[in-house]
Amino acid sequence: MDRCFKVIDTKTVEPLFAGWESTLIWSCLQGVMGNIYVDSIDHPGSAAAPYLSWDAHNKESKALAEKLGYRFDREYTSYEIAGY
Repeated sequence: MDRCFKVIDTKTVEPLFAGWESTLIWSCLQGVMGNIYVDSIDHPGSAAAPYLSWDAHNKESKALAEKLGYRFDREYTSYEIAGY
């Protein structure tokens, strides 16, 4: 794609993904995570659903991720090894 456009109403591009059994694709289409991009707003012929994630390990990183549009998924225990 030379140019791409972010899809706001994902219902308009569902036919491009007909038959796909990908959780990633359907999560984007349902607005759960990720975005769909198309080659044309009026007549999309191809689409992409890039998956980007952010692993924030402190409050500052989480704040930056949210400012960039990432959504909090879940908290988990992590460990930092000092001196490396």
